[in-house]
Order: sequence, then C-alpha cells, then structure tokens
Amino acid sequence: MEPDPELRAEVLSLLDASGAEQQASLRSLAPAPILPDAIGPYRILGLAGAGGCGRVYQATREVAGIRQTVAIKTMLDHLIAPSDLARFEREQRHLLSLQHPSIARFIESAWDENQRPYLVMEWIEGDAIDEFIRKRDLPFHARVRLVIELLDALQDAHRNLIVHLDLKPSNIKVTPEGRVRILDFGTAKLMSDGSSTATLQLTPRYASPEQLRAEPVTTSCDIYSSAVLLHEIVTGRLPFRHSASLASLGERASGAALLDIATGHDDLDAILHKALQHTPLARYATAVAFAADLDAFLNRRPVSARRPTVSYVVVRLVARHRAAFALSSLAFIALVTLGVYAIGQQQLREKEASRARDIGRFLVSMIRTSTINAAGRNNVTVAEMVERGNQRIQAGSFLPDSTAAMLQSSFASFFQELGREDLAESIARDAIARADRGIATAPRVAARAGLAALLMRIGRCADSLQILQHADTIVRNSSEAPPVGKYLDFRFQQAESMNRCENRPANAIAKMEEIIREADSLPADAFDIAAPVYCAGLRISLTLYLAQAGRHQDALRAASEGIRIAANHPDGRYVRIALLRTRSNVHSIMGASAAGVADIQEAARLAPGAVNPFEELRLQTLLAGRTYDNGNPEAALRIAKAAITMAGPRRAEIGPSYWMLLAEAAEVHAKAMACPESAAFYREADSASPGPFPNTWLGNRRYYEAECALPKNPVRAAELAQQSLDAYGSILPQNSQRRARLGQIASKRK
Repeated sequence: MEPDPELRAEVLSLLDASGAEQQASLRSLAPAPILPDAIGPYRILGLAGAGGCGRVYQATREVAGIRQTVAIKTMLDHLIAPSDLARFEREQRHLLSLQHPSIARFIESAWDENQRPYLVMEWIEGDAIDEFIRKRDLPFHARVRLVIELLDALQDAHRNLIVHLDLKPSNIKVTPEGRVRILDFGTAKLMSDGSSTATLQLTPRYASPEQLRAEPVTTSCDIYSSAVLLHEIVTGRLPFRHSASLASLGERASGAALLDIATGHDDLDAILHKALQHTPLARYATAVAFAADLDAFLNRRPVSARRPTVSYVVVRLVARHRAAFALSSLAFIALVTLGVYAIGQQQLREKEASRARDIGRFLVSMIRTSTINAAGRNNVTVAEMVERGNQRIQAGSFLPDSTAAMLQSSFASFFQELGREDLAESIARDAIARADRGIATAPRVAARAGLAALLMRIGRCADSLQILQHADTIVRNSSEAPPVGKYLDFRFQQAESMNRCENRPANAIAKMEEIIREADSLPADAFDIAAPVYCAGLRISLTLYLAQAGRHQDALRAASEGIRIAANHPDGRYVRIALLRTRSNVHSIMGASAAGVADIQEAARLAPGAVNPFEELRLQTLLAGRTYDNGNPEAALRIAKAAITMAGPRRAEIGPSYWMLLAEAAEVHAKAMACPESAAFYREADSASPGPFPNTWLGNRRYYEAECALPKNPVRAAELAQQSLDAYGSILPQNSQRRARLGQIASKRK
C-alpha cells in the first residue's frame, strides 16, 4: 500500500513542473538554424521541422520543365557517426517497400557536396492531425475515423514487417481534403533485418512501455502509440493519471502507471483500455483488429474489447435499431434476435480472432526462424522468409489446415510475381491438398481458384480449366455453400477462363454482368475488401471483354461506372487508376486521342502513393505515347525523357521491369522518327532486361526499328518487318493495320 498518496502526488507535480521548465529553457536557448541555399539539385524553400536527430526542409527542383516540391531530411552534423549512418541507410530500405496512399512516398536518397546523407520524400500539404482537428473543430466521430485511417496504413506497413515507432501528431498530417498521411519512418524498424529490434529513437510522450525499457519492439508498439494519440485527440489530454515527464515515464516503463481513460463512451473506453495494456500480448493483435473495434463502436455494434453479455448485446441492438424497437416489443425482439445476432456475431468474431492469432503467432515464429538462420547477415529477403514459412507449414505447424492453405495460396501468388512459377505451382498444389484435409467448402474452392489463376497467367489454359471444373463440382456437391464473396471470386475465375482460354467472349461478358449484378446487391461485409473497391474492380475485366468484342460504347460506360464507384471509397484509388488506363485504351481504339490523354493524365495524378514506382512511372511513358497519338510529338518526347530521368534514381525500387520503361520511351522516339535516340533507349533496355524480350515486346520493337530503317535501308527494314511478324505470330490479328503495314514493308525484300 502507498504510505502517503498526497506526498507522492506533490512529488509528481514538482517533477512535472521541473521537466516543463527544463524543456522551455532548452527551447529558448536553441539558436535559429541557418538555412542552406540548396541540397544537391534541390533549392531550399524553408525549414519544415527539426528534432533531436535532424532537420526537414521544404525544397523544390525542376525536371524537364516539371516542378517538384519535396521534403528533404538531413542529419545533424554531430550525429553523423557510423551507427547513425547505418540507421539512415536502413530508413531508405524501409521506405522503398511502403506503397500506401496514407504513407508519404519516398523519392530518393543521396549525399550532398559535403558528403552528408539526405533523404527526399513526397511533400505533403496539410496540418498535423491535432492542428487539423483544432482548426476545423472536427466532430468526435470524425476524429475517431482519422485514427481508423491511420491504423489502415499501419497495417500495410506491419504487413511489410515494418514498425514506425514514433507516432505522434507532428508525424501524422491531414491533407486539406481530410486524408491522413504518415510521415517520417526514420525511427522505423524492419523486424526481419537480423539486427536487434530494440530502439531508443522515440518520443517518450507516446512511446510504449517496452520502448521506454529499450526492449525488443513489435507492431504492438504502434498500436499502443496510436491509442495514446486517439485518447489525446478526443479528450485533449494523455490517458495517464500523472503526466510528469520523469515520473510518468518511469511508471509507464515499470507497469505501475495508472490509466485515466474517460472519453464519455463506455465502448471507446474499453477499446482504449485494451490497446493501452502494459503487456503487448494483452493489446490488440493487429492494427486491423484495433480499427475493426473502432468501426464497430462508431456503428453501434458490440466491440470485442467488452464481454458479450446478454444485456450488453441487447443495448447495442437497441442503439442500432431504435425505430424497430420503438415499433415492437423489446422483450420479444431481444428473444428472437439475440440467438441469431449475439451468438452468430460472437462466433464469427471468435473465429476471425482465432485465425488472426494463429497467423500472427506463425508470422512471428517465421520471422524469428529467419533471423536465426540468417547466420549474422542483416539482409534477409522477404522471399527467403516466405520460403522458410512454407517449409515450416510443410514440416508441420500449429496452424489449422484451412488457415495454412490460405497462407500457402498467398505464398504461391508471391512467388509467381517473382517469376518462380515452378515453386509457385508446387506450393499452390500443396495448399489444395492441405485444404482437402477438411470438409469446409470455402478453403477448398479458394485454393483451387488460386492455382487456376496461376496456371492461366502462364498460359496453361487446359490445366486451369480442369482445376476450375473440379472446384465447380465441389461447390455443387456440397451441402455447405461457401461465403458469397468467396464464391464470386471463383466465378470470376470462370469468366476469365471463358475469355482467355475458351474464346467465348460473349459468355464471359454475360457471366461478368451476372457477377456484377449480384455483387452490387450484397451487403458490405460480404467481401474481404471494401465493397466499393471490389465492385469497381470487377468492371475492369468487363471493360476489357466488351472492348475485345467491339462493344466500345458499352466498354466506356462500364469503365466510367467503375470509376464512379471506386471514387466513393478512400481505398479505391488503385482501382480508379486501372480503370482510367483501361478506358484510355478504349478511347484510343475509337480514335478519341484527346480523351485517352485526359484519362492517363488523371491516372498519373492519382498514382503517387497508390501504386508501386514502376506503375507510377509507366503511366508517364504511356502518357507520352498517348500525347504523340494526339498530335503533339514535341510534348511526347519531353514527357518520355522526363519519365526516364525520374526513373534513373529509382531504378532499385522499380526492379527488373525497368527495361519496359526504356522500351516504351524508345517506341515514342521511333514514332516521332527520332531514330538515333530510339536505338539508344533500346540498347539500354537490352542491358537492363533480365532476359530476351517477350514476343509481344519483341514484335513491337522490330516494327518500330523497321519504320526507322525504311527511309535509308529498305532491305534491312524488310528483314526487321519479317522478324516482327514472326515474333507476333498469332498474337497480331490478321485484319489489323499493323499486320498490313508490316506485310507492306516486308515485301520490299530483294
């Protein structure tokens, strides 16, 4: 028992005053920083922020007539030691893997003329989250929504095995449109980098107890800091009984801190109590679980942070359905609905929570195993970890077979993206075998749909169709219907097979239209992703099918409807970009070049932060091609050159696909008959390509090379034209204008 609570409170108050006075003195003595005129090629506009480790400047530069405003982060001179440089370079690696619309985009890193490192990041217009709330006097529920958006971005970082570790208002901006953007992953940790996961780079006010103790950190640290931030922005104060700097930190580190949570909402208080537990394992397992409870609170659904007692569930039902309860007997409706709702919802939550815990435990063990097996290396790749994770499943793990099969399907997709089709197929088939150990329909069908998609992408249509037919048989013979959203995924694969493998475009269109009608009528919780994003995404394939069938106006309508739907959800930006690209292609086929340019321009505007670096820059090379087709060759060449200029410093981010950007820049120059420049780009593409050009790309290349050779060397042009026809094969339609033109050039052979 505490001997003298009053004396203790007085001591804490004195410590608080002492800490505040010390901080004020330090601020008053700090000299104003001298702004450099420039850092590297960037002209400095002003100081955006300063901390204990470095400064952030607002800067600008021009590339090919395009002005770019950026944030530049530098380190203070006295901190430039080998250990700090290692951390600075590690930050670069973290930033490369983060591609989320709510995370500030990394542009490049370099060394200035004094051999000091700096990072260049996207400049975000907006206010710190607390300032944004103050200026707009944001309503209570809108403040919680901002934190849900923050947690969504954190989940993406955590999925990439990265924790931020310094979440505070100054590192979270809100744009004028009300969108959250996370800044400064400079204190972030990559949990698989083979080094210690402890860090002392933190802001104590928001740090978790394990950070304050300099213990190994996990994603749970970000959950704790997010909860501190949430409490502060909804109540105006921290969630601790005492706020004295030294005393409070010691109490929080030791676990003796008393929480003082009082938001005026019992459910939100329970959520915050759970997220602010001293022990990481007692907090939410994931950021998405934290966000799900906050969303349930806003929508007056039961939250997992509270026990689902009968009285609690009934109260929540009344809150959600006031009109129904006003017109009916409370006792009767409670008796009828409680069994259906409370038990069903609780079972669903418990099932999902159990699966999330299983996956979380498995991923943690996978990371630890990878670190141990790294033999001192600090550059364990994600591919190595995924491969070891699959080996753990094959050797036997604690995961239920249905969960293990789901993970293996994801592993297979990952390896296919890396070009390791053999390994991908082997893992996908193992996922099917594992799912078949159970009787549940959904995992068995999902595993087969994953393998069918993999086989279809590598051109093995017959095998893909056989797998889909087997899945269809499972669905028809099962007494247990799979979840509607999962079954739609399977039917979508069937439509893809009709279009790609069976050459039945009319049937594919009819099936896609049927799927879309059903998807549009389903409730939002029927899908694994946001319903507007899912439903808009279905329109991409429908647009392609309609265009291939020559129904161009219908294709434009489908794309436009998808763009409209995707715009209604913050996560719909990627789908909007894909639909804009698809609609641009349709406009080009119809000869509406100006509309095609406008679509690509809009897609390029939306791209930063929503797509990976390759896709972002490829939109620029596509824009160059569309601009040429619209009758502006000078602008087309300028855009193509600027795209390659911007791509150069980001080559490591772009990866092996860098050659495609060079090849598309070469095509634009060939169209404009800038043939020497086109040839130079093609030579550079040869050096960058990991292997021979695929047939379609090779056909394109020989076609443009033939056009360039024709004025001076018709015989060589004819040879190139024939090579182009050979490369295209049956890919190029017999009645296409390009085939006719190639035949004309090829006829000039002696």
